Amino acid sequence: MKYAIAVFSIILLFIGCVSERDTMTSWQGHTANELIMSWGAPTTVATDGANGKIYIYQYLQELPGYYGQPNQVYYHLREFYVNTNNVVYYWRTENTSVPAVNVYVH
Repeated sequence: MKYAIAVFSIILLFIGCVSERDTMTSWQGHTANELIMSWGAPTTVATDGANGKIYIYQYLQELPGYYGQPNQVYYHLREFYVNTNNVVYYWRTENTSVPAVNVYVH
């Protein structure tokens, strides 16, 4: 039974990652204005070091603790890199214990 639950959990994780990858990739080539119209205002905006911007959307995630351990809390960041033409050219995701507003300098 434990094996079946573990396999099912891994499958769900993989499906979730593929779906997120597809979603993120679909925004490449779109403008930042289109992104904001669909996703709303980003949590924060940073510079990409090449006169562009990084639009960062932050989501608080919580995983249940096991065997008496406390819940694990982390921030899931979705970052869209936007060039000087206001077009999304790259994306990345990250899980971190530090909120985006404390990680990036505007």
